[in-house]
Amino acid sequence: PHEIISGAPSTLVIRYTNATGKELKNASLSVGFPKHFLLESIGKDETSGTDNRIELGDIPLGGTGSFKIRGTMFGDVGGQQVFRSLLTFTYDEDNKVGQKIDHQIFSPTRSTLELELSLPENLVAYQDVTGTLRYKNTGEIDFPQISISPEWPKQFSFEKSSHVFFSNHWRLPSIKAGEEDTLSFTGYLSDSVESVSFIFHPSFTFGETQYKQDTLVH
Repeated sequence: PHEIISGAPSTLVIRYTNATGKELKNASLSVGFPKHFLLESIGKDETSGTDNRIELGDIPLGGTGSFKIRGTMFGDVGGQQVFRSLLTFTYDEDNKVGQKIDHQIFSPTRSTLELELSLPENLVAYQDVTGTLRYKNTGEIDFPQISISPEWPKQFSFEKSSHVFFSNHWRLPSIKAGEEDTLSFTGYLSDSVESVSFIFHPSFTFGETQYKQDTLVH
């Protein structure tokens, strides 16, 4: 696909050509997936593989083919997701064993996790202000846990929030496909300034592993 979206299903098509000058016999393909890749299906034409393995049979000289991988990547937006293809086969009359390893690299360009912040347009120094942060699953599958790390303006003093705030982030439960939820926070500005920026860094969370999604700057 022209665009990979973190948290959204996509179909990858990987093509192969036998340019070895020999017939390849008993060809078998196995695929190594990125960590936390959610596999939906893998197959060649109408034949599905078992887990991450596809039996291709004999590939004649000059023979071509393709296989499809459908699944969902959870990765850093702008980062790299690496798939490894390992093709094993035999050749010649004495059935020598050969293999071909290749890597396909994809980079998610955006995320199905969307944030939107609501704040009063005008803030007054030393007057409490409450902001509401809306987070939404715009994708087709349920999310894992989410964490959101705020980057407060240096003039802003955080006081409290509707959800438990750890030292530098909120950790939020999974939200289902198409659903959304909100959290609110309260604080105040300690100085009068022309403008301030509130920045929020969301991530998909798998245990101790986090994948950074699109940053919101308000």
